[in-house]
Amino acid sequence: MKEKITLISLFCVIALHLSAQTTVKGVVVDEHQQPLPFAQLTLKSSADSSFIKSGSCDSIGRFALTCKKLPVILSVNYIGYQIKEIVYSSSEFKRIALIPDTISLHDVIITGRCPRMKLTTEGVLTNISGTVLSKVGTAEDVLSHIPMIRKTKDGFEVFGKGTPLIYINNKEMRDENELQQLKSSDILSIELITNPGSRYDATVKSVIKIKTRKAVGDGWSIDTWGRYGKGRKDKGDETLSADLNYRKSGLDLFGSVWTDHNKSIQYATMSQDAKSGGRIHEEEVMDNRMRNLDIQLIGGADYDINNQSMGIKYTMYVPTTNKIFTTFNSQVFQNSQLFDNLRNNTSSKTKGDVGSTINTYYVGTVGKTEINFNADELNDGYKEKNAIDENSQAQDNRHLDTENRVRNNLVAAKLSLTFPLWKGNFTWGSEDSYTYRKDDYSNPQGYVASSNSTLHNYNLATFIDYSHDLPFGTAEAGVRYEHLDFHHDGDKKQRKIYNNVFPTFSFNTQISNVQLQAAYSLKTARPTYRQLSNDVFYANMYSIQKGNPMLENSTIHDASLTMIWKFLQFNLDYTDRRKDIIYYMYPESENSDVVITSYKNLHSVKTITPFLDVAPAIGKWNPDLSIGLSKQWLTAASFSGEQKFNKPIWMIGFNNTLEFGKNFIGELNFNYQGTGNSENGYLSKSTVALDLGFTKTLCHDHLILKIAGEDLFNRNNDSNILYCPAAKLSQDNRYYKRQVVFTIRYRWNTTGKRYKGTGAGNDEKSRL
Repeated sequence: MKEKITLISLFCVIALHLSAQTTVKGVVVDEHQQPLPFAQLTLKSSADSSFIKSGSCDSIGRFALTCKKLPVILSVNYIGYQIKEIVYSSSEFKRIALIPDTISLHDVIITGRCPRMKLTTEGVLTNISGTVLSKVGTAEDVLSHIPMIRKTKDGFEVFGKGTPLIYINNKEMRDENELQQLKSSDILSIELITNPGSRYDATVKSVIKIKTRKAVGDGWSIDTWGRYGKGRKDKGDETLSADLNYRKSGLDLFGSVWTDHNKSIQYATMSQDAKSGGRIHEEEVMDNRMRNLDIQLIGGADYDINNQSMGIKYTMYVPTTNKIFTTFNSQVFQNSQLFDNLRNNTSSKTKGDVGSTINTYYVGTVGKTEINFNADELNDGYKEKNAIDENSQAQDNRHLDTENRVRNNLVAAKLSLTFPLWKGNFTWGSEDSYTYRKDDYSNPQGYVASSNSTLHNYNLATFIDYSHDLPFGTAEAGVRYEHLDFHHDGDKKQRKIYNNVFPTFSFNTQISNVQLQAAYSLKTARPTYRQLSNDVFYANMYSIQKGNPMLENSTIHDASLTMIWKFLQFNLDYTDRRKDIIYYMYPESENSDVVITSYKNLHSVKTITPFLDVAPAIGKWNPDLSIGLSKQWLTAASFSGEQKFNKPIWMIGFNNTLEFGKNFIGELNFNYQGTGNSENGYLSKSTVALDLGFTKTLCHDHLILKIAGEDLFNRNNDSNILYCPAAKLSQDNRYYKRQVVFTIRYRWNTTGKRYKGTGAGNDEKSRL
């Protein structure tokens, strides 16, 4: 009985506290009465101008800030406009119009409407709507201009954080082609989170959240998009997509088809040394020709009414056959004497199964509680067949047939509840998943051991998160608990059970015009199922690659500091990766002349990554200069004895957009990455990428034409050296990606999709 009285009293105190607060609300607009999304707000005392709290507008310029009593002063700040202060004596709704600001510096006119950066409780939000970035073409083009985000040949990466998890309207992006399909003028904002909180899986090190305009109007819409690229040596690629959408009242039906056909070349020279019974040195030249065809069919529906939204989305992966033709020419030396000449021809065919993903979601508000629920089911697989012909001068010639059969199944669900508590917001959530993977590898000739493995993974997680407004800023803390039960049945049976707690913390404040955020998180990195697999990649009779089922999870301590002042952004990040997963080479126990490339856990790698971005707007020219540095501390055993892997890697980016008028935009983007150490490797050659493009919008923004030259210097290649105690591998890769790219897009009566599913079990999907 006493406990009930205490609980009732507590709820009464909370209710009285909340009821004693008042709210200032309104909308921020520009000189044309158009909303200014994500304008920065500061609430101050009318008595002594002391800081009360900060906040921001939503995507349509509206805001609502709570305070204990009136009157108060509201300060509104938006890049390109004069700061405006309004006195609130009552909770009356106000329409606040800002005046454009123009600054003259040494006869150079700097005007606003450049991308607007501001700190949120999670990361850095860049406003896209109404800026020059809304005119560059697609979401893929926009991301290339966001500080710390860099486009690579494999997709996008965040400086110092690796591959990010990307959400579009709270829905996890399944394929990077979604970025090509999303028009830049439909994007409201992009938020980059470099220290994700407890609501994200503990393996997620960075998140990109893209928010688009809310679709208006009913009826049919069609969106077609095509891209064709061709170079002198690059074999080119063709991409086509078509989206069909129908909206009526709150119902939204959508379907799309997407196909991508690309051909590419990889040319590499390799040098490998190994210490075994005798010293083995191998020189290799590799010619790799790839041809891929991918087809996806997507359909779904959602229903949105009265702040309640629910929907279902089905994606089918159409079976196709992808082919790779590889030639290895090798010279093998033993104790400095020519021992063997090898020629290895491999024909690889990978045929996918009929794959599918189903996502259902509900997003809504009940009272003051926001509910977000997602459930996912995934089924996919493939069969990879390799036919290998190997001719040797010193050994018998070989013919190998290998087959790798993989099947994946995943079921996952995620629920989060958010409601106001005291002066902040409290979130509770749960995310659970079950993964089944069947991985069989066979070689009838017996040159490589066959293996059959089954993997089961149960991941049960719960998390809480609380953000609280303080007199001098906003603090957010969270904790995530994960129970992981992993079974591996195969040649090496094992079971691993992990029970881990992952805390996160962040603090935001503002000193004058400088926004500051400090954050800390404890993360983990789990090996992919490919890394845990026993299947073998056969290069030649002296070199093979395989997984390591005994790998442990990594633990990552991450602390960061972010500062923003006008058009300047500075980030400083420190990580300590314990039990880091690295490539590792060693002689085979049965035959010491054979070198195995696999994976292992390293004790610890510490890294610091400072980053500076300068992005003013000078008339119609919008330059963006970024400079970053990745410096690690590692001492480890290498081929020549104990070695320090401490040389830093520099990164420089200089992106430029120029508005010529009449919906005509030019771009010139330059990216440089220097040499240096990464884990137990050394990036031995710098990479340079220079892209030039022109975009023209016609027919009232319905038709978009773009022509671009990519990798004009043909220097976007990579070279690296891998150091291990018993072996060393040097590899120099050329990809021949210099090409001219033509893009055309037409949108008729566009209404856009409003799907809000975020997905569940996202970490397991990436590991599969």
